Amino acid sequence: MHCIRYKITTLSPIVISSKAGDMNRVTTERYIPGTSVLGILANQIIMKKNLSDAHTDKDFYNWFLNGKLKISHAYICTKDKYDKDVPYVPVPFSIQKEKNDDKTIYNLLYMDDENLKDIQTKSIDSFCVPNFFYEKVGNDRLQTKTVETSLNFHHARDREKGVSKQGIIFNYESIAPNQIFEGHILGESAELQKLLELTDEKKPCYVGRSKNAQYGKILFEWVDQKPENTLLVSWKYGGSSPNETISGLLGEWGSVCEQIGLES
Repeated sequence: MHCIRYKITTLSPIVISSKAGDMNRVTTERYIPGTSVLGILANQIIMKKNLSDAHTDKDFYNWFLNGKLKISHAYICTKDKYDKDVPYVPVPFSIQKEKNDDKTIYNLLYMDDENLKDIQTKSIDSFCVPNFFYEKVGNDRLQTKTVETSLNFHHARDREKGVSKQGIIFNYESIAPNQIFEGHILGESAELQKLLELTDEKKPCYVGRSKNAQYGKILFEWVDQKPENTLLVSWKYGGSSPNETISGLLGEWGSVCEQIGLES
């Protein structure tokens, strides 16, 4: 199995609708879904190959309908002091902080009921660098990052009359511009290489709700110019050896894989 990494830079506010909110407010997720990336790439292939019946094209069918490519969500990414990308993932549910002390962190996977009986914890609604997956969490090892959001106010519209409803305000929560998100695509090396050759290295696109208005503009670009072995990529971002990486992912990580999110 090989992978290629992609990067998304938000050029305008992005609204990825979440299930929260109410009739006068739209709230946003804090990541770019893999399904949105699938749509970006599928549209590029349709345009590049001039497809009228896309589902009949072998590459299109295999990559986007048959699940030969696995497209991850894109999570917040920053730069370190050496200007290298630092990708984050959702903080696993097992990693929690003490209810009245945000500086004390526990890994519940390593604690039994006896140790927990006098401790109240709560989950950490944030993203973290996954270097703690390979050993017990220490208070100095959880590097977290929150996604910057903004709240925009609009007049609710009467769709039949095409005018604003007097005195009714509609709120859009959005991911703020000028943030970077990174994800990856898993597949066979030959398939990934062909995908790279058929798509643009860097391309402005639109994702999310209210596209083509004041929301949704992003810059999509490839991080890798050729597929990389997934073991080497994992080694690069965490474990001190490929074997340690595998052990960490399959052992201590456990069901956290489901939180990372793979879209087929």
